[in-house]
Amino acid sequence: MASAMMKGFSSSGIVLTENMLATDVNKFCLSRLTELNVRAAPNNRSIADDSDVLFLEVKPHIIPSVLREIAPNVSKDKLIVSVAAGVNIATMESILPPGSKVSLFIGYLIYLGI
Repeated sequence: MASAMMKGFSSSGIVLTENMLATDVNKFCLSRLTELNVRAAPNNRSIADDSDVLFLEVKPHIIPSVLREIAPNVSKDKLIVSVAAGVNIATMESILPPGSKVSLFIGYLIYLGI
C-alpha cells in the first residue's frame, strides 16, 4: 500500500518522490520504494525528525509500538496520519505528546478502492 500511495502522491504532483522518506523492516519492500526514488531512512525516529507529515502504514497492532518509538521526535508542527484500519485518533493521542496533530486516512483509501 505504501508504494501505491507514494506513486499516487507523486503522479498527482502533491509530493515528489525525492521528498519522501521511508523505512521498512522488510528490506525487499524498502528496495522497491527506493526504486521509485524514495529515500530510505535508517529508522522511524529519523523520519519523525525530518518530516512534516508522517504516514503510518503498518498493521494495526504495530501502530502503538511505532507511535511510542517516534513520540520523542514528534512536535506540534508535525501531522501523524494512520492508514491502519481499526486504529482511532484517541489511541494515537494517548501515546503521542499532548497537542500532537493526528489524522486517519482510512475512508479515503476505501473510497479509492485501495
